[in-house]
Amino acid sequence: MQHQQRDVLGWLAMAASVAVAAQGEWSLAVACGFSTWVAAALPVAIDAYAIRAMQTGREVLPAVLLMVATNAASHLHHGGRLPVSPWLVVAVSAIAPTVLWRVHALRRGTHQGTAAVPQASPAPGRPVMPAVPEPQVTRGGQADRAGVPRTVHVPEIELSGTGQEPVAICGGGHLPIPAVPPRPRLGTEAAREAIETAWREGLSVREAAQVSTRSPSQVQRVYARLDAERGPQVTAGQEAFDIAGVAA
Repeated sequence: MQHQQRDVLGWLAMAASVAVAAQGEWSLAVACGFSTWVAAALPVAIDAYAIRAMQTGREVLPAVLLMVATNAASHLHHGGRLPVSPWLVVAVSAIAPTVLWRVHALRRGTHQGTAAVPQASPAPGRPVMPAVPEPQVTRGGQADRAGVPRTVHVPEIELSGTGQEPVAICGGGHLPIPAVPPRPRLGTEAAREAIETAWREGLSVREAAQVSTRSPSQVQRVYARLDAERGPQVTAGQEAFDIAGVAA
C-alpha cells in the first residue's frame, strides 16, 4: 500500500506524457484559428477525458486514439504534409463538444454503477414472520444489549391429496390417513326391513340403497313391489329372495 501511494515513477510518466501530448494538441488548435489562450483548453479537455476513461475503465481506446490523432495531425501540419483545410478545422472544432458528451456519459455510468442494490422481496406465498431478537448474554448472566433481529421464513406448505387418500399436515410433512372403512353389509332380513322403512319414510332409491347396503336396482325392484301392494300381493319369501340375490 505504501508503495502504491508513493508511485513516483508512474505519476512522472503520466505527467510527461500529458505534457508532450498537450503541446501537439495546443499547436493544432492554434493552427486551426483558435486564439492562444483558448487553444490551451483543448489539450486540457482531451487529456482529462483520457484520464477519466482510464479511471473508469471504459472508452480508454477512443480517448487514446483521439490523443494520437490530434498529435499526428499537428506534426504533419508543421512538417508541411497536412494543409489546414476546412475539413481539418471542422474536425478540431468538434473535439470539445464530443469530449463534453463522453465525459458526461462516463460520469453517469459511474453513479449508476454505485447505486444501492435493492433488497430482494420474499417470494409470493411465503409469509415472513416478525423478527425474533437474539439476546446476547455476558459473563455475568445479563444481556448487555439488544440482540440482532432475525427474519424467519415459514416454508410454503402445499395441500395435496385426493378424496380417497386424505393427507394431514404435521410439521410441514404430509402423513397419509387411511380411508374410512366401508359400512358392513346388512343381512337379508335387516336389509329388507331397512328398505321397507325407507319406503315408508319417502326416501329415494339411492338413499335407501345406502341405508340397506344394497344396489339401487335391487331397491328399485322392492320399491316397485311395495308400490303395487294394492295389486297382487307379494310374498315375503319372494322379497327375501330378491334382497339376498346380491349377497350370494
